[in-house]
This record gives sequence, structure tokens and C-alpha cells, in this order.
Amino acid sequence: MKAMDALNLRYGRNTVSVFTPASPKSWAMGREAMSPCYTTRWSDVPVAHAR
Repeated sequence: MKAMDALNLRYGRNTVSVFTPASPKSWAMGREAMSPCYTTRWSDVPVAHAR
């Protein structure tokens, strides 16, 4: 809780919260809003290289 309080103090109220299914969020979308483009093969996953 101290870590959550520190983050909320630094970045604004309710930046971090304990998840509860009853709390609606504007960014939470239902499954019907999800893209049908999903990856089922490892060969389709993009690779990121760091230098």
C-alpha cells in the first residue's frame, strides 16, 4: 500500500489502484470490441532487437 500511495502521490490520484471487478473503467472493453487479429504462431510474433 505504501508503494501504491507513493505512485498515486507522484503521478496523480487513482493512477494505481487495487483491481475490483465492480469498478468500471473507460478503457476496459468487452470481448466484442477486441480485434480479431491475434497471434497463434510463434513465427508471427515480432522480434525486437536492442543495441
